[in-house]
Amino acid sequence: MNTENQNQQSTEFPQAQIQPANSTSMSVLKATKLWWLTLICVLISLGLVYWSSRPQGMEIQIHFDEGHGLKIGDALKFKGIDVGTVKDIQLSKDSKQVDVTAVLFEESKNLAHQGCDFWIVRPQVSLSKVSGLETVVGARYVQVRPSQNPGPAAHFFNGMTAPPTIANISPFKIHINFDEGHGLKKGDLLLYRGIEIGEVTEVVLQEDLSGVQVTIHLVKSAQSIARTGTLFWIERPSVSLSGVRGLDTIVGGRYVTLLPGPDNTFTQLVFKGLSEAPPILERSEGGLEIILEAQERNGLQPSSPVTYRGISVGYITSVGLASDAGLVEARAYIKPTFRHLVRVDSMFWAISGVEVELGFTGVKMNMESLQTITAGGVAFRTPKSNSANATTGRRFDLATEVEPSWLEWEPQLAVGTHLLPGGLTLPSPARASLNWSERNYVGLLRDRQRDGWILPLSNSKLISLSDMLSPVEGAHEGKTTLAVEGQELTITEDNSVSKSGVSIFTLHSSQSIFTNLWPSARLRSPKEPEDCILWISASEPALPIAQGRMEKQTPEAEGSTPHWQFKQELSFEDSWNGASVISRNDGKLIGFLHLSDGNPKIIPLPEKLFSKS
Repeated sequence: MNTENQNQQSTEFPQAQIQPANSTSMSVLKATKLWWLTLICVLISLGLVYWSSRPQGMEIQIHFDEGHGLKIGDALKFKGIDVGTVKDIQLSKDSKQVDVTAVLFEESKNLAHQGCDFWIVRPQVSLSKVSGLETVVGARYVQVRPSQNPGPAAHFFNGMTAPPTIANISPFKIHINFDEGHGLKKGDLLLYRGIEIGEVTEVVLQEDLSGVQVTIHLVKSAQSIARTGTLFWIERPSVSLSGVRGLDTIVGGRYVTLLPGPDNTFTQLVFKGLSEAPPILERSEGGLEIILEAQERNGLQPSSPVTYRGISVGYITSVGLASDAGLVEARAYIKPTFRHLVRVDSMFWAISGVEVELGFTGVKMNMESLQTITAGGVAFRTPKSNSANATTGRRFDLATEVEPSWLEWEPQLAVGTHLLPGGLTLPSPARASLNWSERNYVGLLRDRQRDGWILPLSNSKLISLSDMLSPVEGAHEGKTTLAVEGQELTITEDNSVSKSGVSIFTLHSSQSIFTNLWPSARLRSPKEPEDCILWISASEPALPIAQGRMEKQTPEAEGSTPHWQFKQELSFEDSWNGASVISRNDGKLIGFLHLSDGNPKIIPLPEKLFSKS
């Protein structure tokens, strides 16, 4: 029974057979795994060897005043590309600076030369600029700016506190010593005529604590301003009786500005800055500088006016004691146009404050201007016109009161200009109006008038544009009159000769009412445009016009007037119609400015006019 059951069981459930394992296959598998592991280790070792032998770049050290949150691993960037990384940050030994050790990548190591600039880029928001906003959410980084004129390779640098404002700054620098800093800081600008020509790179106290030394790097094109006589000051808001200045610094921040010294002077690198802006920002070439000596200051100060017959012709530049302290010396500058008013026998007196006279008829007050109440002033008169002209450095006594006889002097002194050779004088044109009547389109009579300038000549003639000295065609009853110097002159074809836009009017002996006559010998007919000046009166500045700004126009139409056209559009006030055109070569009258048709042009004196006059 049991045997039978066993046979039946063996038939229903097959039994597994166990055989011993193959030792050779096991060995191959283990060897394969060991080979791959070895290969991986070898590759890793080779990679480590290669990485360790790869050049790591140049290590540099940068000294910053502040770390501004910079940390190890932050980048050095140039033009938005990583060129290195921060390796270490530590306080300096004296704890006054932060020493940043950085590594420049091998391909960027040529950036490390003398003159290279580094600064930490961080968010900066002020009234004058906004920068570094990308670091609000991102990490700080060090910005690199290579030098435009690289020096030798360097490993140590002084970092900048703020990013530079001017891109083309040069290594050329000057030092200016100021009594006060007035809020000036690194990164502020040096401006001249509104143009950025330098940047403040350092503001420190002087060693003796007597003032502030400002270091400024100049752009290459402005290095010539570093010369003897250049004046520097910090522009800031100021309000006085003489004017309001520096309002732009309320929003835009402080800046340094200047008044250049004379040409052809020596280079200078250290300057004494002014405590405030000089009274006049420009000194035209050809002015006169004189010295006034007095027993007392008489209220004078820089910017005090110098007047002639109540007209400002100059100003006081400085006031101080003489070298022996025996007198007060006031230096005065006379504008070029008026320098010929000062002769060797001119008399000067102080006009400081208000003069009050009390009498039976009441109280009499006398003052030149509101400015002289606070800033003082100087007036002068000249006795005769044939005395010698004063020269620069001439000394004059400054009286405390005016002698009544001085006010009676009335010499005829022509006003000149430095724009003419040898200080030649300028003409004295007279303001005039041409008057006539004409009927309009409905037959009603109406009065017409044309204003302009005419020039009295020494040969009893007047010269000007034809539309000022010629009879008007179509005038009622053929009557054209000229109102000038309080008289009315009748213009007819008999007394007026006109050629090519210019007329000459002949005066009768009873009509010779003019003074300061222009010599008839100082008239010339020019052949081509030339350097000249436009002039109407001493109350307006002379306007120089270069030859290259004009071109000769010879109209083809018969009867049209040859003229010089301005190449660039210029605008003039209507009051300049008939302005004299004076040659800068010889000081002669060569034409007139014509504005009547709305197209500014110069009408030259025609040669054929003189043969008929």
